[in-house]
Amino acid sequence: MLAAPGARRSRAGLGPSLPPPVAARGATGVAVPAWAVEADLNQMTQRFIADATVGVAGTDVRIGILGEQATGLGVITPHEEKCLRAAARAHVDTGLALSTHTTHGTMALEQLEILGEEGADLQRVLIGHMGTHPDFDYVRRVVDSGVHIAFDTVGKQYWDLRVGPLRTRMPEGEFTKDAYFRADATRAERIARLVAEDTRTGSCLLRTSPGRRSTSTPTRMGSGATPTCPAHSQRCSATTASRRGSWTGCCAPTL
Repeated sequence: MLAAPGARRSRAGLGPSLPPPVAARGATGVAVPAWAVEADLNQMTQRFIADATVGVAGTDVRIGILGEQATGLGVITPHEEKCLRAAARAHVDTGLALSTHTTHGTMALEQLEILGEEGADLQRVLIGHMGTHPDFDYVRRVVDSGVHIAFDTVGKQYWDLRVGPLRTRMPEGEFTKDAYFRADATRAERIARLVAEDTRTGSCLLRTSPGRRSTSTPTRMGSGATPTCPAHSQRCSATTASRRGSWTGCCAPTL
């Protein structure tokens, strides 16, 4: 059942490098369409299933993966939980892989709890944005559940964090924000450590190309080229490696 009243909060803590969770509309800060807010769990589930089996928005174009299901910084709102459960149920019904969005890796374990309650096959689940969580042991706990994890912000090392809702009447001038830093070198070290420490396969380390400039942080992205996937001999926007360190495929088809 949905978390009530209010939202789920992290039991594991955010770590010393992250600010407290924001109690504002839309924990991820993304505008949500009215129909999605108004839909109940069953309606949302049926929408996802129809997108996978019939087509999206009246077309015959069907989705190939259920994602990116989002949760906020240290919080899962009732709406986010509804959507995550709906995606999990559609995943069980259709067999499609499911990917999630975490905010700096927080709430990953709570996501897994919800997905487990809905009977999801964790070997076909990808937990996103785990490369920026401050606690390696927390990342390890997520990996040990058997899911795939994504280290998918390579090239972006700085984030601006708004730590409260905007006031209706804002004084003109500079915003006061906290910022967060996660070095690419740290992410590379963690990937190497995960591969070295565990010989099991089944966990997916995902690298995205930082070659394009971000509209939100146009000067903060790297200039790397899109990697080549040796298994498929093609250029991909994302490539995956097994825990043994060998390439196993690219993008969603490996899930």
